Amino acid sequence: MRVWLKANRILPLTMLMKKLKMKLAGYFRYYGITDNSRDIENFRYLVRRLTFKWLNRRSQKKSYTWIRFDRMFKNFEVPKAKINEGIATIKISRSIIEDTVKFKAKLPDSAGAYLICAKGVNVLPERMKQLEYKFVNELPVIYVGIAGRPTSRVKSLRNRDFKNHFNGTARTSTLRKSIGILFGFEKEFENPNNNLKYKFTNRHEDQLSKWMKDNLVMNFVAIDNPMEFELYIIKTYEPPLNLKDNKSERNKVFRKELSILRTTAYMNN
Repeated sequence: MRVWLKANRILPLTMLMKKLKMKLAGYFRYYGITDNSRDIENFRYLVRRLTFKWLNRRSQKKSYTWIRFDRMFKNFEVPKAKINEGIATIKISRSIIEDTVKFKAKLPDSAGAYLICAKGVNVLPERMKQLEYKFVNELPVIYVGIAGRPTSRVKSLRNRDFKNHFNGTARTSTLRKSIGILFGFEKEFENPNNNLKYKFTNRHEDQLSKWMKDNLVMNFVAIDNPMEFELYIIKTYEPPLNLKDNKSERNKVFRKELSILRTTAYMNN
């Protein structure tokens, strides 16, 4: 932000403040997470001081006193640091799953982001039991995702992501694909020449759905711009089953091995 303000200080004030507001709003949407309030407050404070500094260096004559500058900041309605709604928790238990209407009333039919945790490391496939984890409510985070990608026809935590992960097939859920592979479930390919498009046998898909409903917990937050949130939660929680955009050194070897397993036509169980 320091470099940007220095380079753009010559812009007309209205244009400069419009661009600055957009940058701040984007930053707060991305980083405005529960427990991060101090950092985003400090960021806004820094931006305010840097803006004052560079506006006063646009000419030989000082342009603003702090009183006049704060009045200008207020008039332009510069956004304040804002925390998004904290991550709420739904425990995926058999009783909630069986009572579909009751469950759907709790899970929003809207865009959002979610974390999926296991009820314990001991319930996970053998290859995952020795991994390092970040924890939410003392449960290991294994996967994160979002509902609301621009390319998705249905942008709903309830009717897309929950449905695909817990009642779908490996063809529509990368989470199911990873877990099923780690359990050694049998693949059924749509095309023998394409190792990427497959689901598991019906028996194994049913077995996988039951295991997930019994052993996983879905934590979610409904937000309007989940794309800006996704990279943050991947970086924060370093989930081992997220292969894309996961740059963490933690469990890096495991993720590479999993990627190979997911694209291998046949496995030795």
